[in-house]
Amino acid sequence: MSDTPSKSLKILQPDIQIIKKPNNWCPIQVIKQTCNAVEKLVLPIKSAGKPCMFCIKLTTSDEVQKLNFEYRDKNKPTNVLSFETGDCIEDKIFPFVNLGDIIISNDVLLSEAREKNIQEGYHLAHLVTHGLLHLYGLDHINDDEAEIMENAEIAILASMNIANPYIIK
Repeated sequence: MSDTPSKSLKILQPDIQIIKKPNNWCPIQVIKQTCNAVEKLVLPIKSAGKPCMFCIKLTTSDEVQKLNFEYRDKNKPTNVLSFETGDCIEDKIFPFVNLGDIIISNDVLLSEAREKNIQEGYHLAHLVTHGLLHLYGLDHINDDEAEIMENAEIAILASMNIANPYIIK
């Protein structure tokens, strides 16, 4: 038996929990498209061929604010939080890498999309990409790290025909 997953097995397998659903569109398709783009451009580096799973949760800004305070000591909501685990689950039947959790504030997502005059789905794709890159170990604490992470985000979003989110219109 090969260590490489079959072509039919998706490497990125999100557990999607939507606590606060956007009003007029379905984020699940956007999340799946984003996962496909990330999978093609970034994932092989992290997973070593093993399937990867993660949880993504769209929720209220109140919940995100509580988590932001508890884990980052910042008492305000933010658009996306990532909690990396990187645990390799050595299940005999189905070994996989648990990347961690991504928590997105739907309220902040919608507010930022309005402020930036971009489609909500495009902004969600950016936040999911940003969160996944954190789960892969990328960060933006200093300028060099930020440039690497932003360039990865731009490339992934471009592969989905989404404009550079860092260009101010």
